[in-house]
Amino acid sequence: MKFDILNLDPGTFGLDISDLSLKAVSLKKHRGHLRLGAFKGTLLPEGIIQGGEVKDVEKLADFIKKVAEKLKGLDTRQVIISLPEEKSFIRLLRMPSMTKYEIKEAVLFEAENYIPFSIDKVYLDSQIVNPIGREKDYVEVLLAALPKKTIDPYITAIYNAGLIPVAMETESQATARALIKGGYTDKPVFIADMGATSTNFSVYAGDSLRFTSFIPFSTNSLKSVISKELGISLEEAHKALSLYGFQQKGNRAKRIFEAIRPSIDDFIKEIDKHIDYYQTHSSQKETNNPVGRVKTLIFCGGGVKIKGLASYISQKTGLIVQRANPLANLPWEEKLNKDLSKDELITFATAIGLALRGYKKDLYD
Repeated sequence: MKFDILNLDPGTFGLDISDLSLKAVSLKKHRGHLRLGAFKGTLLPEGIIQGGEVKDVEKLADFIKKVAEKLKGLDTRQVIISLPEEKSFIRLLRMPSMTKYEIKEAVLFEAENYIPFSIDKVYLDSQIVNPIGREKDYVEVLLAALPKKTIDPYITAIYNAGLIPVAMETESQATARALIKGGYTDKPVFIADMGATSTNFSVYAGDSLRFTSFIPFSTNSLKSVISKELGISLEEAHKALSLYGFQQKGNRAKRIFEAIRPSIDDFIKEIDKHIDYYQTHSSQKETNNPVGRVKTLIFCGGGVKIKGLASYISQKTGLIVQRANPLANLPWEEKLNKDLSKDELITFATAIGLALRGYKKDLYD
């Protein structure tokens, strides 16, 4: 199966696959413009996927088939799927200026020096990244690699569900496509995607990702802390986190705040550490170029719903923290989307980005 990131004909839908959920999104054209077509999500029982590894292909295929069947108006079997961030390897390479053909050939040799896998055991792809600011005497190439032993079970599950996987990409790639207006920013943007089992970090600048990382911190981590500190069940901890969040209004809210604050402070340290790493290694750091300094953080995933958390992150980091807009490149239509609020749609950002992938050439017309 070719690991393709770049070229794809329309007629697809996006399927975001994580350890504990499936989210599917289809788009449609209306008067020459793209709009949200349909969306459907479902929880996965624990054990089908663990740490990004598929443990039960047949059960996963059954759930995928059910989700696709419930996606209203779906008229294609072609699907673009997300791949586990914790199993992926993305690296920005700097190479001498050369032709596109020469770059493709050189990347195969360079990849062996950077990725921690044998070339014959990974799906590998690369993309030339346009320079930011002044012209340079080198080119930058985004290299993506994922182990075949991890990815093949996903592909098998898709086929077993009666679908055709035409492209695969990491969660960060898809999420950035949904969130970055017009697919371009002249200053780097840090994206923090906090999900149920992990958090993905990435930096997007110009027209491409520049950096990605993964940490095992999640909304479930916070629920576990609340459960332990307050001596309540995980179900009660879930309700408490949803109701009070990271606020201090009332005695109950203050107890929850104090319980999870150490974990949140550690999370913020991780944000600072990853931003510092990017800025230290960025090709834009020369001569204190402001293009290389991160000032904005886009917060997405289920963590966005935690009341007061975005403000606290902004206060502690000094960054401008923005709630993600999953429809940055699509119109919001109240009548069409009456059963789902714009905030709730944030958790579908990756699936939306995957769906947009199928219409890439039509995105920014």
